[in-house]
Order: sequence, then structure tokens, then C-alpha cells
Amino acid sequence: MDELAVMLEAVLEHFNLKRVIGFGVGAGGNVLARFALNNRNKIDGLVLINTVCTAVGWTEWAYQKWNNWYLFSNQMTEGTVDYLLWHYFGSKTMAGHHDLVHAYRENLVRSVNPVNLAMFVDSYIKRNDMALHREVNPAKKKIQKTIKCPVLLVGGDYSPHIDDVVEMNSRLDPVETQWIKMADCGGMVLEEQVSARILHVIDFVVEQTRVIDFILPVCLWSSLILSSVSKELCACLKESIMVH
Repeated sequence: MDELAVMLEAVLEHFNLKRVIGFGVGAGGNVLARFALNNRNKIDGLVLINTVCTAVGWTEWAYQKWNNWYLFSNQMTEGTVDYLLWHYFGSKTMAGHHDLVHAYRENLVRSVNPVNLAMFVDSYIKRNDMALHREVNPAKKKIQKTIKCPVLLVGGDYSPHIDDVVEMNSRLDPVETQWIKMADCGGMVLEEQVSARILHVIDFVVEQTRVIDFILPVCLWSSLILSSVSKELCACLKESIMVH
């Protein structure tokens, strides 16, 4: 995961981006958090959804290792797909959002290369603990290894990773960190709760900066387009962001 974080430097350089606000979901949030730790002058803020800052646990390692055995053999088995869907959504969302879960299931079976996915999963389960620590002594805060930019942590009420988000919140500076728990929602917050609640994220962005190099992730706009969100809300979100 650290190597993926280093690769982001080349991405920013390619697009000539000096400073950004990063949006990350799951493993993507983990990569962005690592990037922010080592590139404080390039990050104005982070929005991290269901993000983990700790090393892999034994249970997760065992499940992922078993699934990877099939994936590396170029097999996308039903058991592997079911585990990945649980990882994305959680059990309660899988039971109540059949159309959404079915769309993701079809995408995994038809569009995802099993071997490529296996290599990404292998990298994720080899992640190390970020060693974040909430320092209460003001004199030591300046030298403490932590994320220095404002951070918005978002977790779904029924997400299988909600405890991990709470853990990450407990390790970050409360002055710089905001924490939102989305009700009636599992692991895929943007897909399950595409409503006016997403304005929490936009408000956070607008509060932190006025003129920035800014990239809104494709997953957010695709969620808006595929949902029943009104055109007025989409226009409101776009007008809330100044792109420079």
C-alpha cells in the first residue's frame, strides 16, 4: 500500500496538480491516508469512507488468502464473489438492496480480471499499521507522526468496517477530524445514500479551502447519475465546487 501511495506523486505531477483534496473509499482511503502522511504540503484535506488504518487481522487474512487462491487461478467463484460483496456492503445491505447488490455481482463476474484483483487484494492484506497516534501534549504535536490536514471520516451504520473507522477516528487529532456515521447504510455510502446527505462532504470541502486543484472522483458522479437524485441536486453539488 505504501508503494501505491508513492505512485500518487506521479499522478499529481502528470496532471500538474499542486494541492488536492482526496476522496478515498476503503483501500483507496488507506492509500490516500498514507500519501497524506508523507506529503503534507500537497494535501488540503481528506474525505475517507470506511477506511482502515490498522494492519490486517487473522480472520480477514484467512478469508482473503483463501479467495486469492482461486483468483490467482483465474477463477471468480461464487464464494469469492459473496465475500467481496459482504466486504463492500455488509450483511444487512445485501439483504435489503437487491438491485444494487445484483449490479455489483454482475460487474464482478463479467468485468473484473481475477488475477489483477488477486494482486490488489494481496497488496491490501500485506498492509502495515499506519502507526497513527493521538498526541494530547501540545509540545509534541508538531513532531508526532499523524495526518496534519483536515480529515472527514465517513462510515455506514451497517458497514462491516465501522469499528475500523471508529478506531481511526480515535487515533487522529480531534481538532482536525470530523466523523459522520450514516444511518441506514452499509459499506457503500455513496451508492446507498445518494441524497442531500452528501452535502456534508461538499460542505467539508468548501470549509477547508477556496481555490484548489480539485478532482471529484468518478465514483461520486456515476453514483449521482445512476441514482434517482434530482437534476437540481446535481447542479447544486457542481456549483458548490470551484475548479481551478
